[in-house]
Amino acid sequence: MDLLLSWAELAVNDGRYEEAVRFLVSKYLNAKSPANVWKWWKRSFRMRPDYPQMTERFLSAMLTEYQTGGKWFKETVATMLGLDKRKSMLPVNEIVQVLRRKKILGLSVQGNFEPASPAPSLAAFT
Repeated sequence: MDLLLSWAELAVNDGRYEEAVRFLVSKYLNAKSPANVWKWWKRSFRMRPDYPQMTERFLSAMLTEYQTGGKWFKETVATMLGLDKRKSMLPVNEIVQVLRRKKILGLSVQGNFEPASPAPSLAAFT
C-alpha cells in the first residue's frame, strides 16, 4: 500500500480527518483520477459500524480544508469530490449545494449532519 494512504488511514482511525484529507491531497495532487480516493475510502472503512458517520466527518473535513486551501488544493479537493476543476473556485456553500444534488458513496449530502465528534457538520457550510 502507498505510504500516504497508510498515513491517511492512521489519521482517520485516530479521528484526525483534516490531516487525512491533507495526506490524500498530497497523493492525488497530480493524479489523473483523484476520484480513486472513494475506492480507497470504501475498501478501508466500509465494514465499520460507524461508516456513514465517518463518511460525513470525512466530507466535512474535505470542505473545511477546501475553505482554507490554495488554488491547487481546491482543484484537487473538488476533483476528489467528483466535481470539475472549473468549480474549484466556488465558495464552499456553493460546493455544498452541488454536492446536495450528487450522491457520494451511496449517501445523499443533504440535511443537517451531526458528526460524532466536534467536527463541523455540513450544515455549517451552508
